[in-house]
Amino acid sequence: MFGEIETLVRKIDYSSMKAEHSIKKVGNAGNAVRQSALSDAGAGGVNFAANIENQRRFKKGSVNAFQNAMSMMQAQSDAIRQADKIYNQMRTLAHQAADPLMNDQDRSLLSDQFNDLRERARELGNSKFNDVYLFDGRAASTKYEINFSEGLTNDTPSDGSFVDENGDTLNFWEVTKDVIYNTGKISIDVNGGRIGERYILTQGEKIIFDTDIWETNGNAKQFDYDRFIVEWGPGKPTTFQFIALSDGNSTEVDLDGADGIKGTPDDGVLPSDSNFDNKSFSNTKGDPSGYLLQLGLSDDGTSSGVESIQGRKFTSLGQVNAFTSDPNSTSLTLRIESSSLFQIDSSYELPEIAPEIVARNEDMQVELERLGLGLLRDPKENGFPLISIDTFENAGKAIASLSNEIDGLGKQLGRLASNFNRVQNAIGATEEMGNIHESVLSSIGGDGLTQDLLNISKARINRAQDTALLSQAMSIHQDLVNVLI
Repeated sequence: MFGEIETLVRKIDYSSMKAEHSIKKVGNAGNAVRQSALSDAGAGGVNFAANIENQRRFKKGSVNAFQNAMSMMQAQSDAIRQADKIYNQMRTLAHQAADPLMNDQDRSLLSDQFNDLRERARELGNSKFNDVYLFDGRAASTKYEINFSEGLTNDTPSDGSFVDENGDTLNFWEVTKDVIYNTGKISIDVNGGRIGERYILTQGEKIIFDTDIWETNGNAKQFDYDRFIVEWGPGKPTTFQFIALSDGNSTEVDLDGADGIKGTPDDGVLPSDSNFDNKSFSNTKGDPSGYLLQLGLSDDGTSSGVESIQGRKFTSLGQVNAFTSDPNSTSLTLRIESSSLFQIDSSYELPEIAPEIVARNEDMQVELERLGLGLLRDPKENGFPLISIDTFENAGKAIASLSNEIDGLGKQLGRLASNFNRVQNAIGATEEMGNIHESVLSSIGGDGLTQDLLNISKARINRAQDTALLSQAMSIHQDLVNVLI
């Protein structure tokens, strides 16, 4: 009797387990990975289903990214159409102002209207869609050649002095230029000696790079330069690279030479050695110094000690820091704070215009060409002033500039059409692949759905029968116990 009861309990447990298993499979009919696991497909089958499911999700994510790109391109198209209207209105005003018989009062009224339109056009160039800039000035049709090279030394008269936080009086030198673009890359070579100088790069009123007090070995006319390459732009972090140079020796360093190139033996300057003299030394106070210490780095075992970081971009490294740039400013200032001899050289260049990548790394990607609206500056004048019609001569220049910008809008629309076609084709291909994945997933575990429903029904019937038998057995068992007692 007791054996029969135990057998019935086990049968009821087994029927319940089968019913629960089938219920889970039916409940996860839309989840191919769960279906594979519950169907005892094995590790290979489950992994296959999981991979297909992940690819399906990637495809959906890519389609969403492509659709967002389409929305952005529509915003770009609208902005270009607005720019076309504004440019044509500006050109009309410029033609009116080009009348040599126009009086000053009328020209002033036209100039005010022109300037208002110009600012509206420049605002379009800096407009955003979902917090992303629509245009990149580097991609505009009109190009500008920027020259920021300066050879400052302590012999150059300083721009003033100030008392620092330690109570020391320091002189400062500043070079400010409008570099036209709100993005850029500048290479700064510094050699100040063991007392050290502070090198600061400012965009508008905002500091974007700061070395703090930077020390090199010997004095500014000995040993090596250190190089920083700073890169900035709207919508991305400001970064810097550090490059250790070995262009000097213990006697003197080639500051420029007759050939205008540092590090070459001319004008009696001795050839450079292969030592990285700024790696480690003692400063004027006898404290350890060098670029390894100032950057907070350990020697990587190479001759420079920093070979492992070459090409890497940082926002902060030791005492050197970079900060977010100002997208509304194109004015760049290089400032040196010093109390001793120093040498510095710098050069500005525009970073390469990398295409915008749409979609995930794991899936199909599309490269989109950058678009740019004109900066509305005179490319032939020193300092590239904003175009204007305040004089008869400037009105004539403005007509030529605006005609060039209007022609350039056609090129931008051509790029936009190419981008649009690429994204549209990518959406079609991605959706087609997604449909294939959906078809594969729907077939995984789907054939056994009817059988699972039948198993649930059978398990419930068997469990009901066994429960009834168990109830009878328990009743009989209780009666027998009562009789024995």
